Amino acid sequence: MLVFIPTFAYHFYNYIDMHFNNLELSAVLKAGKCMVLADGKVEDEEMKVLTLGMAEFGVTPDHLKNLLALSDAMTPATMLATLAALDDNQKKFVCGFLATIMVSDGDVDDAEVKLWQLTSSLAGFPTMSMAEAVDYWRTH
Repeated sequence: MLVFIPTFAYHFYNYIDMHFNNLELSAVLKAGKCMVLADGKVEDEEMKVLTLGMAEFGVTPDHLKNLLALSDAMTPATMLATLAALDDNQKKFVCGFLATIMVSDGDVDDAEVKLWQLTSSLAGFPTMSMAEAVDYWRTH
């Protein structure tokens, strides 16, 4: 179960100057949930990054409930098509968000890397190393 944590542990919020609609936020949330589950374990650190990250996107606890329902109903194909339709800055930002989830527990599993690479490729994310993606997320 996804639990919203209203505390801002990161400083990202002041840097976000792009906007995501509900469909796009649902796709980002679905991709984030997939990343959390990729290694077969739900780690607290990954869940914190996912929930804090959604807060950084401007998502309130009530809005998160609605987005969870939308993301649960979303097919993987719709998720990827929605992510592929983002502009380049949004794609870079989402790529960094997913990479940050992946590295947050300190144990980067091969399944997580493969999912990140596949999602990045199918959604047309810019080519970035894991470190570049995480750094982009932290600074934008």
